[in-house]
Amino acid sequence: MPNLDIAEGLYLRESVADGENTWLELLEKGKLPAPEAGEDPGEFCVGLQWKPWLANQEAGGVCNARHTSLLLGIIEYNANKVQEAIQLWNKSNAIEPSAWAHRNLAVAYAELGQTDKAWEHYSKALALLPSQRYLAIEAADFLIDHKRTKELSALVSKIDPSLRSLPRIRLALAYGALFAGRLDEVERFFASPFRIEDIREGDNALTDLWFDFQAAKRAAAEGVPVNDSHKDSARNGPPPKGFDFRMHIES
Repeated sequence: MPNLDIAEGLYLRESVADGENTWLELLEKGKLPAPEAGEDPGEFCVGLQWKPWLANQEAGGVCNARHTSLLLGIIEYNANKVQEAIQLWNKSNAIEPSAWAHRNLAVAYAELGQTDKAWEHYSKALALLPSQRYLAIEAADFLIDHKRTKELSALVSKIDPSLRSLPRIRLALAYGALFAGRLDEVERFFASPFRIEDIREGDNALTDLWFDFQAAKRAAAEGVPVNDSHKDSARNGPPPKGFDFRMHIES
């Protein structure tokens, strides 16, 4: 067995949280239980000392090989070895595709500025797991951040209907409507009561949507495309109470 520098008796088994039990099994029995591709992969360890332990797991069948490559990729990514992580997650998907490997690839490619590839993998992840709310929200935030108009409008078709009423998803769809010029839909979004529970100070997605909407309405009233003058005038006044999460007010 690889040496993990953990002496016998230095940890209390009862102190291990439920999500850590699979890693404890790897320590005690030399075997890491592997979930099915569509199941939650559980919690991760990112220390480099786990690599030799995981390397011994690949011979344990399809689930083990796929899951091991996923976990090894996370360790490499945490060590700032993005290309090595990408190779391992591609290997995991080649063995058996999973939403988790595709999601990780999306994050890695977004970090590298390759947004087309990032969205390709978000799309594949959503196709495999359309009802995963946090995956849907993360993909929606990615589309907003990168102003991917076409994909925002198509997001609703990629996620489970049960997720479409989530505030973050509604926000993304409102952005898609704005970018597509459907101002009436944006008007209805702001007119209907809602609360985005996870929005925090400094998260300007909702605030920026309000200002961009005001600029678009000014431009539409004049029958011209949005220009800097519309954007500047839209920001002259504060947004309604409950829509402003800016850390500072522009002068």
